[in-house]
Amino acid sequence: MQHVKNTKWLEKYEGKNLIKGYCKRFCVDELCALTEMEMLGYKVSGKERQKAIKAMEARKMQKLKKKEKRERKQKQYEEIYSDEPFYFIAGYTENGVPFGITHKEMETDLSETAQKNNEKWNVFDEDSVL
Repeated sequence: MQHVKNTKWLEKYEGKNLIKGYCKRFCVDELCALTEMEMLGYKVSGKERQKAIKAMEARKMQKLKKKEKRERKQKQYEEIYSDEPFYFIAGYTENGVPFGITHKEMETDLSETAQKNNEKWNVFDEDSVL
């Protein structure tokens, strides 16, 4: 039934960019849209295919750059709120001495938490298994 709907939609489409419209209408990427349109009998030129591939690659690069920017921001944030011996500086005394959680305390806390979670979720021990 979806095949019939897609064919009718292709015939009625009045926008400027059929491939982009198909992508939005059926929530697929450009390559998937091209493949489906070819299966429905629409002739796709090599130029259209290359344009769609370039658009997908550009979007992929844009996402990668955004992710790298977010990671850089996070690292800068961590550097601001972390001193060499401290994982997190909670505040400063009246004399300006920092206090908070050291890296060693944080590692210990994380390993203890992980160990507690393992004990909590491990119902069977190795000896009780058949």
